[in-house]
Amino acid sequence: MHARTVETSTIKYLYPSIVKESKLGKDFSVKEGVFDTITTAEANSQGIINIGEFKIDINIGELFIRHNVNKLKELVLKILKENK
Repeated sequence: MHARTVETSTIKYLYPSIVKESKLGKDFSVKEGVFDTITTAEANSQGIINIGEFKIDINIGELFIRHNVNKLKELVLKILKENK
């Protein structure tokens, strides 16, 4: 499975070396039945829609936020440095 335009473009901007454009090919169609469709009608009373295990782990949440805040900080500092 592969991300779409926005996701791939974002990764290309942040981590250009991991986006292998030469391996993309030409066919971007999706075969029938590849994706599950989950509608909001299937959510529980709290609005949660999930396939597989669902858990809430504050450590996972903290790691995600800290990682992305640090990447954003690095990006802002890089942009500021480039625009001096």
